[in-house]
Amino acid sequence: MVETPPKRVRLQLLDTARTDLPDGLAEQVGRACEPVIDVRAAYIARQLETPEPDGPSVEVFTVALELERSPAEPGEPRTGEVIQAVLQELPKIGNRKGVAVLAEAALPVWQKRGVRVFERS
Repeated sequence: MVETPPKRVRLQLLDTARTDLPDGLAEQVGRACEPVIDVRAAYIARQLETPEPDGPSVEVFTVALELERSPAEPGEPRTGEVIQAVLQELPKIGNRKGVAVLAEAALPVWQKRGVRVFERS
């Protein structure tokens, strides 16, 4: 049996304006985040996904969540629970969209390039 190595995907965050978002997406994400008390803010941004080494690039939308307490390490179990809670509240928003939890170091880039669609007051 020949094992194929996992495909690597390069992601590039693109500048995103509210007018770039599909109709209703910002509102859907906001409604999905409201009942999940761990979510402080949510952003949506366009990303360019390129399978390495030479795959064709595809533009996707990603929802990024800023938590009340940033995860201490990648893959922290609580982050998965928050993502699942948001996804339960989020109606199907189409394929090629993902949800991620932001580490503190990633916040400035998302605040600059993404669109904030939810903020807990």
